[in-house]
Amino acid sequence: MVSDIRDFYKQGRTCCLAVPLFQGGIMSILYLNCFLAAFSSCMSFVGPKILALVQPIIAAYAFGALYAIVALLHIYGIVCVETNRVQYFRHFKNFTMYILAILFIMSLGVIILSSSKHEVSTSQCMKVYHFPVDPTFNTKSKQTLTKNGTSSAVQAAMTVCDYFAWAQVGVMAMGWMVMALIQLYFLSKHQVYYELKWEDYLNERGNR
Repeated sequence: MVSDIRDFYKQGRTCCLAVPLFQGGIMSILYLNCFLAAFSSCMSFVGPKILALVQPIIAAYAFGALYAIVALLHIYGIVCVETNRVQYFRHFKNFTMYILAILFIMSLGVIILSSSKHEVSTSQCMKVYHFPVDPTFNTKSKQTLTKNGTSSAVQAAMTVCDYFAWAQVGVMAMGWMVMALIQLYFLSKHQVYYELKWEDYLNERGNR
């Protein structure tokens, strides 16, 4: 009995610590990712702008379209699992892996671009709160390079926006790492599910 349980866990037939991969585990992964992709797609098109994010408008639409494709792929994956179409699940697994790789590479590029164009992020923050942008503001010393023409309120606002923009970049970077690890785990479970189901499928055909 104990050895059977150990073999069950060694084969990767569980996900999320103790949920059986067949069928509750894989369906939970598919439904969760479908919701996340649909939500991210909507936020890319109509969501509020992240002040520290520096990207062209076409990039937001590209993200929205790719997230929508991921959501549709997961609906396809759910149908494959429900109807036990193992060979079609392989197509879902592969296409999902490719598009997620594109999304993570694009998002990493946007994060790097936002950190390299920090002055633009600070200016975006200032415009949102209706403060005039001082081009002589030094982000390292948090002071203006000229002694006149800038009020203390504007200088304080630019200092706050400077820190706030860096904080948002840090949150985006941490979120990217967390989501990358989660998706790698989910993709590994896609592979385990496919391999085990394909093995069962071949055994059934061999017994006929």
